[in-house]
Amino acid sequence: MHRQKRKTAGLVLALLLGSAGLLLPHGAAATEAAVAKTVQAERAAVAASLPQAEKHAPVQFTAVQIIDGVPVTMQGTPVTATSPDQSAFLIQHGANVVLQKMEITKSGDNASGEYTDGGLNAAVLTTDANASLDTCTVTSDGTGASGIFASGMAGKVRAHNTTVSTSGEASRALAAVNGATISANKMTLTTAGKESPALFAFGDDASLLVSDSKITTTGADSPCVYSLGTVSLVTSTATATNSEMAVVEGSNDLTLDAVKLTGGKKYGLLLYASLWEDADPGTAVLAVRNSTLTSTAPAGLFYVTNTKAAVTLENSVLNYSGDVVAQVGAGPWGTPGRNGAIFDLTLTKQQLNGNIVADKLSKVSINLAQGSTWNGTVNTDASAREANVNMHALANWSLSGDAHLNIFTDDDLKLENVASNGYRIYYNAKNKANKWLEGKRYKLSDGGQLVPEPKVK
Repeated sequence: MHRQKRKTAGLVLALLLGSAGLLLPHGAAATEAAVAKTVQAERAAVAASLPQAEKHAPVQFTAVQIIDGVPVTMQGTPVTATSPDQSAFLIQHGANVVLQKMEITKSGDNASGEYTDGGLNAAVLTTDANASLDTCTVTSDGTGASGIFASGMAGKVRAHNTTVSTSGEASRALAAVNGATISANKMTLTTAGKESPALFAFGDDASLLVSDSKITTTGADSPCVYSLGTVSLVTSTATATNSEMAVVEGSNDLTLDAVKLTGGKKYGLLLYASLWEDADPGTAVLAVRNSTLTSTAPAGLFYVTNTKAAVTLENSVLNYSGDVVAQVGAGPWGTPGRNGAIFDLTLTKQQLNGNIVADKLSKVSINLAQGSTWNGTVNTDASAREANVNMHALANWSLSGDAHLNIFTDDDLKLENVASNGYRIYYNAKNKANKWLEGKRYKLSDGGQLVPEPKVK
């Protein structure tokens, strides 16, 4: 939200400065002094109109235990923070801290409502420092009171056999921002507040690696994972009872390996960009291996909107309601008319059941690698901006409806790996990638055909 405010303010300023000449006297009377005076006045007007949240003073972190630049080991002693905006631990400036068998408790809200993305009011806050937690219990019940929060390029947190529980709004269990890294295993992570994902990464080079853990979120808009950085979840079980199971925003990454992930409120798993206008937002990347994804949303598993997204699925089980596995198109984010999506789906040794639907603003490519089987179709109503299917000779496609494709490639030149079930595949004979089809019609097994698209866009 703050990024949107800054962008809007910048655009207003640019427009005002760009139109300043219209406010000046014409001819020789337009002196440099007059120009400077006008620009100064316009800048003052824009500054006065900015939201108050953009004018805040620098944040001051406080804590019951402040460890600054020194090595410290603590065992057993409980540490409790009760004041607003006060952490139990503040570990900073290159400190190296080991916490063992400790109960760490945080109450008291974030008083200003600001800086939750900077770690204010977290139970354990590290800024450009190292911390190790082993067999600890971290509990918070204030708003904006994350459990373990790491910030800064030099911030590294390791956690083992530790329980983190938060109940307030905007209170993540584990959060890494602005280049920090958190590595955790054998964790029990629970959040109960609104907008409180269990795992949260934000900013370039921020990363989370969590393994052998159990994760539960119960608050609204609180997915198990929210990636605005790089998140890897391995050999774990995660359930979101009142939210999407996971979210990847913008050009960021999520890897799931041997994970049982369950959730879904409006969507099952969301890939999106909150802002995407003229600038290229990069690609949201999701890699799923040896996992089980279960969507409890009303329909479907993947929702892709206002972004570029690349999803790879390998040897995983996908559970969802309805016959549409992925919905790709415009949604509530971005500029109407320009907020479609580009979705690249690759299947490797993967069974996929379900159709893929894309709107007129969106492009979909499905790549069936060796050992993959897809029972479904794409762009059955010819509404997508573009739809492509690329097949390995040892992949299989069983159609559940007609498919309208811009590009269709198949390493099996006899097309024996396509079961038509009486449906047709239409291809764009004018596209050079389809030159191998020579603009001809081909019979497919089970009574269907591969034919040129009669109306090429």
